[in-house]
Order: sequence, then structure tokens, then C-alpha cells
Amino acid sequence: MLKACHEGNFFDARPLLPKVQASTLIIAGGKDDAVPMYHAQELTSGIKGARLEVLPKGRHTLIWTNPDYFITTTERFLQTADMQSHR
Repeated sequence: MLKACHEGNFFDARPLLPKVQASTLIIAGGKDDAVPMYHAQELTSGIKGARLEVLPKGRHTLIWTNPDYFITTTERFLQTADMQSHR
């Protein structure tokens, strides 16, 4: 278990990001103390067409503390992604 945890700390998926072909939404909290904003920005810049949505006062648990924002943002993205896939 410790070995898996240790290896997870050093896994770097950035070289794989350009291979992602699916519509991608990244939601981040502007006040997230657990994951720095640059992680979300790297994902967004590494995945072609990815969209970043930031809840300025959101923290790491924004899915639980701001469920309405999370659901509305996700639904809006999915509707947009679905319309683009039918073109």
C-alpha cells in the first residue's frame, strides 16, 4: 500500500494529455488549498479544447459545498458538448 501511494505521488500524466480526444471540463475552486490552481491550468492547456471553470470562492470540496454550481456547470458543458458532437 505504501509503495502504491509513493508511486502515485510521482506519476506524471502530462505527456498523455494531448491524447485525450473527449470534450473535457475541468472545474476548480479558486480557494482550493489541496490542489493548486496551476494543476487545473496545466490540464486545460494540455487537453485540446478543454474548458476550465473556476468558482472563485470554491474550496477542494466544492462538489459538496457548492453542488448547485457544480451541477449547473456540468449540465451546461454536457449540453454544449452534445451539440458540438452532432455537427
